[in-house]
Amino acid sequence: MITKAPRIATWVALIFMNLAAARVVVVAVAAAAVVIVVVVVVAVVVVVVVVVVIAAIVAVAEAAVVVVVKAVVVVLDVVLLTKFLYLY
Repeated sequence: MITKAPRIATWVALIFMNLAAARVVVVAVAAAAVVIVVVVVVAVVVVVVVVVVIAAIVAVAEAAVVVVVKAVVVVLDVVLLTKFLYLY
């Protein structure tokens, strides 16, 4: 029994060392998972912001095109009306 005591102590020490190493691995994996989640969330936020900015630019451009087309129509109406009035 006395000769087996150091072996038991060695096994107990190895088990506790393995548990500590396992804790370190679990913490490292959890930290990596948190980093991955944060990176994904930031990427999604960036994509959403870019889409919103592009949508705003398109909306402003569309409004500008509508204003220009309406102005052209008004000018053409005035030109055609004056030509019509000059004819009669």
